[in-house]
Amino acid sequence: MTTTTTTQLTDAVRLQMGLDDANEFADTMREVAKHGAESGFPGFVYYVDTSKFYDEHHGLIWDALADDCEELGSQSPLAMLASLSGHEHAWDDHQFKNLLAWYALEYVARGFA
Repeated sequence: MTTTTTTQLTDAVRLQMGLDDANEFADTMREVAKHGAESGFPGFVYYVDTSKFYDEHHGLIWDALADDCEELGSQSPLAMLASLSGHEHAWDDHQFKNLLAWYALEYVARGFA
């Protein structure tokens, strides 16, 4: 993971969740890492919120996907997305954006696990 991408995505996730306290944010990220984004976390529950998050940060999200693909070898971003929990529900634009927002949330959470 590149430091710049991780830092910027972490800041975006923290802002989306509305968690100003660093300890509370770290605790929440450990919960995300343990249970997955689909368990429901502030700012990442409703399509309106996750779609907006994706629209505002899609460049960072795709950079994170590229970083993960590089770390894992030659896997393509779409193949990686197809391996994520919840991919089977990505039948429209909102659901696809939701999947990518959840990916970003879990990407950030891995750094706190």
